[in-house]
Amino acid sequence: MKSPLTVSVLVWICNILLAFLVTSFTFGIVYYIKFPGLSNIDRDLEGVSKSSFRFSQSFLSDNFIFERNIDKEKGIDEEKYYFASTRDLYEVSFSDSLYLYANKITRYPADSFSMPESLNGGTVRGGEITFFGINKKNVILSEPAGTAQVRFAAPAISLDREEYLQLARSNVLFMMLVLFYLTAFFWYLRKFVAGLRKPVFFTKENVRYLYVTSFFVLLAPILMWIWHRFLRPDLFADLEFTRASAVAGGSELSAALFIFGILLLTIAWCFDHGVKLQKEQELTI
Repeated sequence: MKSPLTVSVLVWICNILLAFLVTSFTFGIVYYIKFPGLSNIDRDLEGVSKSSFRFSQSFLSDNFIFERNIDKEKGIDEEKYYFASTRDLYEVSFSDSLYLYANKITRYPADSFSMPESLNGGTVRGGEITFFGINKKNVILSEPAGTAQVRFAAPAISLDREEYLQLARSNVLFMMLVLFYLTAFFWYLRKFVAGLRKPVFFTKENVRYLYVTSFFVLLAPILMWIWHRFLRPDLFADLEFTRASAVAGGSELSAALFIFGILLLTIAWCFDHGVKLQKEQELTI
């Protein structure tokens, strides 16, 4: 019996995901060994008399910010290292709220755009859109749209260089562990889906693969909790911010993984029961 097209498509999707995960994991190993934390920290600025830049990078909701300010005339040459996380959000008091100036962006085709009589503080610049290899020029009109109030903030904690690099490297290591975990999960999921191509797919092997994938999903929230509770340092544990209240972090992902794992475990039990019924039927015949 020829396997359905859907099964073949699912197998190829798993193959593509596995290739992507293995490539990402390999890149993570090279990045962890070659770059100590963030690659732009050791930028060569010899001979530069004035420079100011900021480099930030995000790994799994954790943000690492590096700032360098050089002004030889004023005798300034300083490096600053910060850490912020979207898991540590605080509701800002109304009187202390910041304001962000917003601009409304409108795009026009370059051949049909006509310059308005008054920009009212706006700007006009050229742009380009690439769609399936086709480049199309356009004009971007930016007009003031008032201010947007900041009601939630993720404070940045100042760190020294060694703390900064150590935390960044541990975060990269956690990302590599996540990639390895996902690779193992999709490997067993692919073996289960590939087993559905066979004429008889109620087999012990398929049941075992499905049980393993369900346990992978059920174990993920526990491992995440262990990492964030015991292994990842909580830099905000001993800090109390005035005129701000902490926002409780959501656990939607953990709850979704737990529910999905229960569903997979139920399906695995049904497959296991189907294998037993099939064997009883064969013995009866």
